[in-house]
Amino acid sequence: MDVEREIERITEFLKDFLEKNGYRGATIGISGGIDSATVAALLRKVLPKEKIRALILPERDSNPQSISDARLVCEKFDLDCALKSISPILRKMGIYSLQPPALLASYKMKERYALRKWQEKGGSDGFITDVSESGDAEFRKGVAYYRAKHRVRM
Repeated sequence: MDVEREIERITEFLKDFLEKNGYRGATIGISGGIDSATVAALLRKVLPKEKIRALILPERDSNPQSISDARLVCEKFDLDCALKSISPILRKMGIYSLQPPALLASYKMKERYALRKWQEKGGSDGFITDVSESGDAEFRKGVAYYRAKHRVRM
């Protein structure tokens, strides 16, 4: 793969898309992960920093390191960022009632618990069965819990 050519192709797509739709700028969610960092880098090739709105959207269960990582991404690409917790929205929607509070558990403990549950369910192999009505109710509740967070961020 010719990386430089691919970057050029994507940035041309972004420029055309923005122009075709009459957009003067872009809003991007910065998670601190590779995906949002890549999009930030590509957007900075297309738009000046003043035309990019970067949002960091943590919630009650977010890994604290992700906020630091997201701020580093914004700093790297010279983006002003706003930190907005989505916890109040999720609380109002009743999402936190789907799982017991784990306020005293460290993020690592929560991560190990989730991995153990996933492995007990057979990893990704059981996913389709578990999201159907005949699947495991506990797993479906967990899927709803995590998917709601992504939907609110979108």
